[in-house]
Amino acid sequence: MSTQTRPAAAELGLAGIVQLATGYQRAQVLFAANALGLFSLLAKGSKTATEVAAQLGSDARGVTALLRACVGLGLLRDVEGSRYQNSRTAALFLVPGRESSYNPVLSFWQRFSYGIWGRLEQAVQENAPQTATGSRPDDLFDHLTGDQEQLGLFFDGLAGLAYWPATRIAESYDFASRRHLLDLGGGSGAFGALIAARHPHLQVTLFDLEPVCALARQRFRQAGLEERARAVAGDFHADRLPEGCDCVLVANVLHDWSPEECLGILRRVHQALPPGGEVLVHETMPDSPAAAEAALFSLALLLDTKRGRAYRSDEIRSWLEDCGFTGVSQLPIVGATGLLVARKKG
Repeated sequence: MSTQTRPAAAELGLAGIVQLATGYQRAQVLFAANALGLFSLLAKGSKTATEVAAQLGSDARGVTALLRACVGLGLLRDVEGSRYQNSRTAALFLVPGRESSYNPVLSFWQRFSYGIWGRLEQAVQENAPQTATGSRPDDLFDHLTGDQEQLGLFFDGLAGLAYWPATRIAESYDFASRRHLLDLGGGSGAFGALIAARHPHLQVTLFDLEPVCALARQRFRQAGLEERARAVAGDFHADRLPEGCDCVLVANVLHDWSPEECLGILRRVHQALPPGGEVLVHETMPDSPAAAEAALFSLALLLDTKRGRAYRSDEIRSWLEDCGFTGVSQLPIVGATGLLVARKKG
């Protein structure tokens, strides 16, 4: 266990407390503007509040109030005192349809996260996953697997979150020396598709439960990757992993499980790899420079899962070494996330 002590955070002061307490207001402005399609509408050019209200079929009073709030938060610009247009940030990240758009992420947070954070007090007391109105007997993901529409919305959001870390991994790791990537628990294929697109020589096999594999196959088809990317259904806790890979990506998987289950997953990965093969573990880590972000992520896992949490890099490193991996190295990725790379002895 790491004994390193982090420097104390700066004092918030009363202004900081007020900003924390009213953060839900700012979040709802962003969620509402996104859900109403405001940024998409203004991507076509500046408009008056009356024009925006007419196109949304909404009352001008409410639309005007929302537009002004968006200006105050830096999401929009007020042009000549009467017309509104997207800020540069909104144009880059909030207009739907772009590969790097956060539009599906915001929809994901609004739909699956915002309401249950109102149950944080109960989650802490009960140590149980929550809904917006009460505790639940199962993990959020287990609840979604029976509803393909909700599952699609869920993984659209995760795909948006995956774009930047997947891009960083594709650039940072030497995939040129590898020929076949196994994307373990790869969900709808966001990581695998992006990495395959940037490394045309690479074969990708995604391994996950069948309802999720259906989404991955659709993503691979849309990306024109059918000849190099496939999705194989199975349970990585119980089933034999697909053969033929020389590297395995375990991205955002371990945080859903207990330490004992994480060790079991990595043992299966070790068994599936040939000598000299490598495993890449991507996770949000509390010992990253963005420690506050990781701490909030662990609370999100408390709200969504029975036993998940963010694990420190030294915990993951010890599991890898217990499984027989050697030469563990670490790369920072994005924010509180990091990538641990380890090799099976050759």
